[in-house]
Amino acid sequence: MKQLFILLIFFTPFGATAQTGKFKFGVALTPGFSTNIVTGKGFGPDIYRERETGIFAFFGQVFAEWKVKKRSFLNAGFGYSQSGYKNISDDLIFGNPEPNAPTKVKFISLYHDILLPFTYRYHFSPKKTS
Repeated sequence: MKQLFILLIFFTPFGATAQTGKFKFGVALTPGFSTNIVTGKGFGPDIYRERETGIFAFFGQVFAEWKVKKRSFLNAGFGYSQSGYKNISDDLIFGNPEPNAPTKVKFISLYHDILLPFTYRYHFSPKKTS
């Protein structure tokens, strides 16, 4: 049970904002798990499904939010994201192998993204908004 609780905390997004008034500044961090999904039928997709596995991924963003009116907000930020997948292991076969030649290889595909989000929020509820 303790391991499940730790795992749930690990995959929970974290966010924080500071200041009150017209502007708010904050940070958002989100851990995750990224994998490659191979679809289709036949020989090729089955081989990839068996050999590939996921990796740890994360997303981070700093942002500023401007309160335009009572229920309207503009949000702009700068973020970074890393995701990808890796294969389990492949055997290397050489025609005339060198004495110290490797026998296995592992490929890791990482995707690094720069994010420039710009969003508009409007609260329909008449309740107090932050």
